[in-house]
Amino acid sequence: MTAQALPALPESVVDRHQLGTKYSPLTQINKDNVANLELAWEYHTGDLPPADLKNLLIAFEDQPSLIEGNLVVCSTTRRVIALDPQTGKERWSFDPQDPLEGKKIGMRKCRGVSNWVDREAADGAACKSRIFVGTADYRLVAIDANNGKPCEGFGDNGVVRMPASKPELFPGELVATSHPAVVNDVLVVGSAVADNQRVDAPSGRVLAFDARTGKQLWEFDPVPRSPADPAAGSWARGTGEGYGGGNVWSSMAVDQELDLVYLPTTSPSGDFYGGDRAGDSDYTTSVVAARCSRRSGVAFRSCTTACSISTCRRSRC
Repeated sequence: MTAQALPALPESVVDRHQLGTKYSPLTQINKDNVANLELAWEYHTGDLPPADLKNLLIAFEDQPSLIEGNLVVCSTTRRVIALDPQTGKERWSFDPQDPLEGKKIGMRKCRGVSNWVDREAADGAACKSRIFVGTADYRLVAIDANNGKPCEGFGDNGVVRMPASKPELFPGELVATSHPAVVNDVLVVGSAVADNQRVDAPSGRVLAFDARTGKQLWEFDPVPRSPADPAAGSWARGTGEGYGGGNVWSSMAVDQELDLVYLPTTSPSGDFYGGDRAGDSDYTTSVVAARCSRRSGVAFRSCTTACSISTCRRSRC
C-alpha cells in the first residue's frame, strides 16, 4: 500500500489505525536505516501463564497505542499499562480484575484497546479522553486515558456487563478479546465464541454502545433468527435458528466520514462441519458494513469472500 493509493489520512492517529490499511505515513525509520535500530528499553508485564493450567490460548497479542502521550499496553489479563515512550517507565496501570484465578478460561489474550475523545466535555474534565477495553468475562470497561481511573458516568462506575445470548457452558465460552471500534460517538464491540463446543453456540452478535454513557444502541446478529430476515433465504432451512457464532473476533475497520464499521464475521457453529447448514449462510464468513448512526435499524451490506462489490447483497438488520 502506498500513500498515493490511499485517501487523505485522518488527523487522529487512532482513526488511522482503524482504517485497517496497515499503512503508516511516518518516515523517520525507513528501509535505509532500519538495520541500525538498537534496543532502547524493554518492559515486562509480569503476566505469566499459571503453571498448573495446560493447553490454554495464552499469548501477548496487543498492539501498543500512543494515547495522550503514553504508550498504552494491554496484558494477557487485560491490565492496561501506561508507559513513558522514551524510557519504558510505568506511569500508571489499571486492572479490570478479570476473574481468572481457578477458572480455566482458554482465551487469555488482549488484542488492543480503543481511545475516544469527548468533544463535548470541557478541557481538563475527567474522562474527556477515554480508553476502552473488553474483558475475558465479557465486560466493556472505560477508564480515563490520562490516569487510568474508571469513568464513573459510563455504565456502572465505568463498566458495562454485556449480555450473552444464552448461559455459557463454562467461563470464557464468550469473551471480548479485540479492541472495540470507535465510530464517531459509538462503540462497536465484537466477541470470540469458543470453537467446536456445541452446535447451538452463543450468538456472535455485535453490540453497539454510546461512548459517553455506555447505553446499548443496537445489536447485529450475523445469523438470521427470523424467516423474515432478508438473509434467511441464503440458509437452506430458511433460518439460522439453532446455530450460533458468526462472531467478529478480529479487528474491525472504520470510516468515520461514511459512518461505517466493517465487520469480518466468522463461520457459524459448528466451525469445521457445515453439512447440516447448507446454503450461503449470510451474513457469516463475510465482510459486513454496518452504518453506526443512532437511528433504529442499521443499514448493512455483506460481501462473502467469493463475491465482488457489485454482487454484494444489501439489506437491513
